[in-house]
Amino acid sequence: MEHATSFSQLTLSTPKGGTYQLTLPDGTRVWLNAASTLKYPTRFDDKERVVELEGEAFFAVKPMHHAPDLPSVPFRVISRKQQVEVLGTQFNISAYTDEKRVKTTLVEGSVRVIPTDDHQSSVIIKPGEQVTTHRFGLRVEAVDTEPYIAWKDGRFHFKQTPLEEVLRQVSRWYDVEVVYKQGVPKETFSGKISRNASLTELLDILQLSAIHATLERNRLIIN
Repeated sequence: MEHATSFSQLTLSTPKGGTYQLTLPDGTRVWLNAASTLKYPTRFDDKERVVELEGEAFFAVKPMHHAPDLPSVPFRVISRKQQVEVLGTQFNISAYTDEKRVKTTLVEGSVRVIPTDDHQSSVIIKPGEQVTTHRFGLRVEAVDTEPYIAWKDGRFHFKQTPLEEVLRQVSRWYDVEVVYKQGVPKETFSGKISRNASLTELLDILQLSAIHATLERNRLIIN
């Protein structure tokens, strides 16, 4: 984990296989997933609260008011291809650079997702909905939020998850390189596994789904 300051900005980075919890200057709580970076100021001004995310994080935003009868100061998360604006809520953003799309999953409250492309329209989502960035705009769908936030409680939760996505999570958590010998399998995987499990234990579970994998040093070979 690296923690540095520059011009009143803090940068918090988690390594592969590590997570971190922090409380921002306004009282907002953030869970930062493995291989992620959060940039935030040493203090927020009275107009807006802005942070930048690369990777994945779960936010429990605390409302911030100048006075009881005034609106809350907006909270914004800038990530790849989008900006999320919220007043007080709980949501998860997955914006890893090795993922094709950014996913914003709302657990509580309400958020507006604003694409960085000016030609695309913003959307407001409700709890239990997820926004996915798409080449032609934003796609909104109802989802089971649990698989997308289980990581902050120390669990993998897969639900018909494409194997390629499963193994990207495995790669980030166990710090291994995934190598496909015969192309990327099309299988999906469902199951709940503690992230405290060893990589060998996880591979034993994956083998039950006809996924053949061998570990050579820090390389995970998928046959």
